[in-house]
Parts: sequence; C-alpha cells; structure tokens
Amino acid sequence: MTTSTHTPFTPRPLFLFMCLLLMLTLTTGCDNESYESGDGKYSHLNADFGMVQTKQSQTLVAATFDDGRAVEFQPTLTCEWADVPAATYRALVYYYPTSKDNVVKPYSALPVYILRWKDKDYTSNTMLTDPVHVESLWLSKNKEYINLRLGIMVGTEEDGSRQQQLIGITLDNTQTNADNTHTYTVTLRHAQNNVPQYYTSQQYLSLPLHECQSGDNIILHVNTYEGEKTYNMTI
Repeated sequence: MTTSTHTPFTPRPLFLFMCLLLMLTLTTGCDNESYESGDGKYSHLNADFGMVQTKQSQTLVAATFDDGRAVEFQPTLTCEWADVPAATYRALVYYYPTSKDNVVKPYSALPVYILRWKDKDYTSNTMLTDPVHVESLWLSKNKEYINLRLGIMVGTEEDGSRQQQLIGITLDNTQTNADNTHTYTVTLRHAQNNVPQYYTSQQYLSLPLHECQSGDNIILHVNTYEGEKTYNMTI
C-alpha cells in the first residue's frame, strides 16, 4: 500500500470516515548507518514529528517539523517506505542537530500514517472496534494533528502468510456549542482480521485537524485491551 500523496491531506468535512489499510507486520523505519561519536551512539539525538519531502524515490531530503522549523537533511536519508519521488510524507524523524539551524543530520525516520477521510462505502469490517493498546496520545505542537502511538497485536500464520488489518476513525456526533465552537465525538475503528496476536507492533498515527478551529473539543473513544477508554482534547 502507498501511504503518501503529493499533498499531505485532502480537505473534506471534518471526521468523516477515515480508513487506512496497514500491513502491520511489515512496517519498518529506516536508519542512517553513521552516527555521532563522542558521548555515545544516541547522545544529542532528537526526535520530532513533521512532514518530510522526497526528491528521488526513497530519498528524504527535508522536513517541516510540527513546531514550524523547516530543515534540510545533510546527508539525505534513504527510506524504502518513501517510494514516491517529489512527494510529502508524515514521519517521526530522529536526527542530530548541526551548527546550522536549518540543517540536521538524520539518523532514522518512521512512517506516521495519516487517517484519511472517507465518506461512503463502509463495510462491516471497517466498523469493528477490536482492541488496541493506546501507549500515548497528544496534540501536535502546531495543533494540526492528534498523534497516537498504538500497540497493535500482530503475528504470522503457521503457513507463513500475513493478513492485513484495518484502522480508521468514524464520526459519531457533532455538537455546536454556545460559543460557536464544536464538540466532535469520534471512535477509533480497528479490524484485527483474524491476525494472530503473538507480539506488539508499535504504530504511529495522526488524526488531521486542519479544519478545526481554536476551542473545538475532540472526544475520542477507543476500545483497548484494558477496556473502553475516552480521551478528551481541546484544540
């Protein structure tokens, strides 16, 4: 599955159904074999979410982090998952700062899946709420995304085959508040699709909030292995 596009999102009415097909057992990042000497391999290593750009296929050349910083990668970073040239992806980037504010030395990058909007053609599988582990959830620095770090149970069948899982978001209710802000109640949808649950695969997801306004409230329901949880976040 291709998870990129030449634009990071398609504006449509907020929180219509979003569906993402993940080959969770195959999701990997990329690493730069070189690293900083001195205090240790991971000394001074930073991590930030943002939008990264490719030049050639599988070659990351720059990023705009969620705090607004635009940086160039020197050297460039090779990532197999970023396979579309001149495209924009969302990623979690690990990097070393340099003496130049607009230049960083990338170490690795993990794909962050943006939950795309979908307004019709729901199937029974996409409406399921199979459990997940919610490891963390937070609002991005630019208030344009809700980021989630999920633990998805994965495994391989005895014959070596791998099945895909479905993850999405559905809008349950929209309320207009007295101050003209909105409260959106949404549910994370997950179809395990009979994938064996042998070990946990960590996955990063971002829920785009580009059409929200300041003061809007997001109520997110998630079925977890510890029971249903509700997360309330004000933009």
